[in-house]
Amino acid sequence: MPEPTALARRIAAVAQAQHDRFRFVNEADPELCAQIRKWTQEIGFPFQSCTAVPWAPQFVSWCVKKAGATRADFEFSMATSVFTHSAIRKAESGATGFRGFDPAAHAPHVGDIIVHNRGGGSHDFAFARTHRNYKSHPVIVVEVGQDADGAYAFCVGGNEGDSVRQTTVRLGPDGLLLPREESPFICVIHPPG
Repeated sequence: MPEPTALARRIAAVAQAQHDRFRFVNEADPELCAQIRKWTQEIGFPFQSCTAVPWAPQFVSWCVKKAGATRADFEFSMATSVFTHSAIRKAESGATGFRGFDPAAHAPHVGDIIVHNRGGGSHDFAFARTHRNYKSHPVIVVEVGQDADGAYAFCVGGNEGDSVRQTTVRLGPDGLLLPREESPFICVIHPPG
């Protein structure tokens, strides 16, 4: 497994710090609500609501920006599908910046963004290549390792159970995401470097 770049390590560290600060705080709580407002405004969008608007893409976009990425590197957005599509296009064109790859062929690493379906969707990488508007959810990989059940990636996401939470994603022996029927994976987005 390659060593994470400095940018990838910073992205993971920013996400982990937000998890450590807010994991026991609900989105309706004034402290986390103020932070959601900050995340949204600092990536350049008007704040609307802490509870009525999904805020996972704002969380990920803000972590990426806070780690030092620019708008030229990453398309900060209030829709996961928008920055996923942009990253896939960058990978296909050979452009610099965050690049999106098929999760069936590219293993996630620390600092990567894993995108999966939400709301009962079953979109795949091929769909994401040609669409910018569909329901999806991003998480940031903060650790990759092995335990008694095999390989895993610990991920931090916003708007997980109405807070900032850590989830575990299982990996195969080759390091690839194990396919799943519920909320299937769409894309793995790698930071530049």
